[in-house]
Amino acid sequence: MQNVPEERWEGRDEVKRRGDGASKRAGEEAERETLMMELTRLVQRTVKGSSWWERRGIDCSILAAAFLCLPPAFLLLSSSRLLWFSAGVLLMGVAHAVLTIKGTHLASHGSLSESPAWAELWAVFFIEICGSFSARAGVRGHIKMHHAHTNVIGLGDSSVWKVPLLPRCVYLFLAPLTMPVITPLVALAHLKGHPLTHVVRTVLMVSLGLYSQYWLLIHVSGFESARGALLCMLVCRAMFSVPYIHVNIFQHIGLPMFSPTGRPKRIHQMTHGVLNLPRNPVLDWIFGHSLINCHVEHHLFPFLSDNMCLKSPDKPQPAEGLERNGTEGAEAPATNGKEEPTQDAKTAEEVKIQEDLKESEDPRKPEQEEQEDEEERKEAPSDVEEVKEEEAKEEPLGPDDVVCDSCIESPCRALKSCLTCLVSYCEAHLRPHLENPKFQNHRLVEPLRDIERRTCESHKWPLEVFCCADACCICQDCVTEEHSGHNTLPVVEARQQIEKELREKQSEMVKTVTAAENAINKLQLNTVSIEQSVTEVRAVIESQFEELQAVVERAKREVTEILEGEERQALRQAEGIRVHLEQRCAELKKTQAQVEKLSRNKNDVDFLQEYSQWKKEAADISLPGVYIGLMDRLNSVSRVIMDSTQELCALLVSSYIEKVRETCNNDKMGIKTTVHAIVAAKENLSIPDPQTHADFLKYSAQVSFDANTAHKFLRLTEENRKVTNTTPWQHPYPDLPERFENWRQVLATESFYMGRHYFEADISGEGTHVGLTYKSVDRKGAESNSCITGNNFSWCLQWNGRSFSAWHSGVETPLGVEKFDRVGVYMDYTRGLLAFYGVGDAMTLIHQYEAEFLEPLYPAFWLSKKENIVALVAPGEPLRLKSPSPPTSPTNGAVVSLTAAKAAS
Repeated sequence: MQNVPEERWEGRDEVKRRGDGASKRAGEEAERETLMMELTRLVQRTVKGSSWWERRGIDCSILAAAFLCLPPAFLLLSSSRLLWFSAGVLLMGVAHAVLTIKGTHLASHGSLSESPAWAELWAVFFIEICGSFSARAGVRGHIKMHHAHTNVIGLGDSSVWKVPLLPRCVYLFLAPLTMPVITPLVALAHLKGHPLTHVVRTVLMVSLGLYSQYWLLIHVSGFESARGALLCMLVCRAMFSVPYIHVNIFQHIGLPMFSPTGRPKRIHQMTHGVLNLPRNPVLDWIFGHSLINCHVEHHLFPFLSDNMCLKSPDKPQPAEGLERNGTEGAEAPATNGKEEPTQDAKTAEEVKIQEDLKESEDPRKPEQEEQEDEEERKEAPSDVEEVKEEEAKEEPLGPDDVVCDSCIESPCRALKSCLTCLVSYCEAHLRPHLENPKFQNHRLVEPLRDIERRTCESHKWPLEVFCCADACCICQDCVTEEHSGHNTLPVVEARQQIEKELREKQSEMVKTVTAAENAINKLQLNTVSIEQSVTEVRAVIESQFEELQAVVERAKREVTEILEGEERQALRQAEGIRVHLEQRCAELKKTQAQVEKLSRNKNDVDFLQEYSQWKKEAADISLPGVYIGLMDRLNSVSRVIMDSTQELCALLVSSYIEKVRETCNNDKMGIKTTVHAIVAAKENLSIPDPQTHADFLKYSAQVSFDANTAHKFLRLTEENRKVTNTTPWQHPYPDLPERFENWRQVLATESFYMGRHYFEADISGEGTHVGLTYKSVDRKGAESNSCITGNNFSWCLQWNGRSFSAWHSGVETPLGVEKFDRVGVYMDYTRGLLAFYGVGDAMTLIHQYEAEFLEPLYPAFWLSKKENIVALVAPGEPLRLKSPSPPTSPTNGAVVSLTAAKAAS
C-alpha cells in the first residue's frame, strides 16, 4: 500500500506575511492546516480502501492501449489511400499524445511504481525516449514539455524562456504546433550545469526515441524520403499540442485564483480556490487528469496515480475567508452572510480573467508586479524570523520526546495526541482541535509515540492496562467489556512483575548455558578417553592371549571384535548426545539474547506485547548433566579376561566369548547419562500422563524434515513439512554422508532428549512407516539394520493398507487397529515411554513401547511404496490429506513393552 504524505503547500509564509495582524494570520493558518489535515485523511482512507487495479491498473491499461495503437498506425501509414493514411496519422497522434501527456505526467510524479529504481526507469522511458524531454527537469524541477509554451506567455510556474515582444496569440496557437522542435531545445537548455553522464544519457535517450520513430516510418511504413518521414513525425507529435497547451494554461490559471492585480498564486491558493470544481470526464480519460482537481492533487500528493486522483473523495469545504479566492487583492462582492447564485459568481470570475488578460499584454506588467511583491515582503513583518526565535528559545528535543506530525521542516515537541486523527500536534497545530467545533468530539491525550500501536483498535483509548488472563494490553473500556472479570494490572505494575520473573529466568539461563558448555567439553574429552581406555584393555587382552598360542587365536579375534563393537557404539552415543547438547546450547543462547533485548525495551506496552509473544514461543531451559562411568566397566572386562586365561584354558573359546558377552549385556560399556535438575524441569514425574488431545498439545513440538537425510526418491515440499515418494523419479540432491542411500527414509531436523514431547503427522498410502531412531542409524547400508524396522534402536508404526503394525528389532507385531489418517507420537524420554495415538474426536492408543533410551531420538519416516505421503502438521491443525475414518478401540495386546518385543524375536 503506498503511503500518501501530508505536505505543506508552497507559499504559506507569503500568506502569513500579508495578513492584517498576528491573530488574523494565525486564524487563517489554522484554517488552512485544518483543511489540509482533513483532506489528507480523506485521501489516505481512499487509497487504503483501493485495489491495485484502481491504484495502478487503470492507468497502466490506458498506456498499454496507446502502445497497442502504434503497430496498426505504422501499417496504416504505409497505405496509398488517403483515407487509410489519414487514419494512420490520427491514430499515431492519439497514441503519441497519450504516451507523452499521460505517460510523462505519471512518470514525472513517480506514480507508476512505488520502487524508486523502477520510477526512475519509467521517467527516463516516458519523458526522454517518448517525450524528448529531460527526465531530471521533469521529476526534480516539475518542468515538463508543455511549460515551454505556458512560460513564454507569462503564465507558467517554472519559467525557462520569456519572449514578451511577440503577440500572445503566437504562443497560444502557433507555438504549440512547433512543440516537437521546441521541446528538445528546452530540454537542452535545462542540461546546462548538470553532470556529463546525465547530459550524455539525456541526449542519447532523446535521440533514440526520435530515431526509432523515424526508422519505423522508413522501414515499416515505407516512406521513400527522409523529408516525408520527418514531416509526418512533426504532424503526429503536434496534433494535440494546441488543445493540451490550453488545458494546461487553464490549469495554471484557475478561474477563482486569477487576480486582477497579480499573477496566479501558488499551490496553496489552488488548494483553497479550486478543490471543489467539477471534473470533465472526457479530459479525465484523454489526459489522465481533470482541468483543475487532479492537477492540484498531484501537487499536494505527488505519488497518487491519475485514477486515484479521480477517485479522491469530496473535499472539505474551506473556511469563509478561503472560499473567496485564496489570493490577495481578489475582489469578492459582499454577501452579508448570504450565498450568491453560482452563475453570477462564474460571470464575475470570467470578467476578471478577461480584464487580467488585457492588462497582462503589457510586457512591463510582470516586472512591476515583482517589484510590488518585493516591497510588500520588505514592509511586512517577518513571521518566519519570529518563529525561529521562539523555537530557538525552546529546549532541544530529547530522544524520548514525541514530535509533532505536522511540523515537517522544523520538528517541534508535541503537546497532545489525537486518538481520533491518530496524529500528534504541537501547540500551534493543536489550535484547530481547541477552537474549531468540528473537532470537539476528538479525543486528546498526552503525547504518545507510535500512537497507532499504543491505541485500542476498538475503543481508540490508550492501552493502559495489562490483562494477565489473555496476556495482552487493553484500554479502560476493554476492562468492563471484552475482558470483564479478568485479572488486570496497570502496565507499569505488570512490567515490574514480569521484569522480576525475567531476571530470575535469566539467572537460571546463565546456569543452564554454563552447564551445557561444560557437558559439551566433557563429551569432547570423553572421545579421547574412550580411545585411550580401549587401547589399554586391548593391550591386556593381547598379553593374555599370547600364552594360549593357536587355541587362543580364535577367542582373541572374537573378543577383540566384541570390544571394538562396543567402542563404536560408545562413540556413536557420545556423538549423538554432543550434537543434541550443542543444539540445545545454541537455542538457550538465542533465548538469552531475546530476553536481554526484551529487557532493554523502555516502552511498557511494547515490552508487554513482545513479552507475551516471546513467552508463547519460549523453549524449555532444562538440561541434563552427563556422567561418564567408563573405567569401571572396562576394568570388569579386563578381570574377566585375566581370570578366564588362568581358569579356562581347556574351554578357552566358549568360556571367554560367553562371559565377555554376558558382561557387556549386563553392564553396558559406554556413556551413561544421569539427569539432575539444573533448574526446574518442565516435566515432573508426579504429573499424570496426558489423556485428552488438549493435554497432549501441551507438549507439542514443531517438526520438519531434514533435507540432507532424504533419499533421492523422496520429494520435500511445503517448507520441508511434506514428503512424497516419487519413485522412479529421482531428485538432484547432493551426495552427503547423512543421506539415506538404499532405504527410502528421511529423518527430522529436530531431536528429542529428556522430558515429554509430542508431534502429529498425516499419513497416506500403504507401506507408510512413522517412528523414532538414533542419529547413529546407518545411512548407506542395504541390510535390514539400516531400516527403522530392523534394528534395536528404532521404534516405528506401519500402516499396511488394512491395519497398523508395530516394528522393533526386525519383529512385526500386528495390532488390528483400523486406519487413522493422522497419527500422534508421544514420548516421555525420562520414563522410557513411546506411544502412538490415532488422532480423532478422541485420542486412541494404537501402540506403546517401554525402553531405555541411550541417545537423543529423531523422528524417522520410511515411505516404502510409490506415492506414499507423510505431512508433518502443527498439532491441532485441520486434516490436510484425507478425512479420517471412524476410530476404533485398540486390541488388548496394543500395549507391548520392549521386553515383550525381544521375547517375540
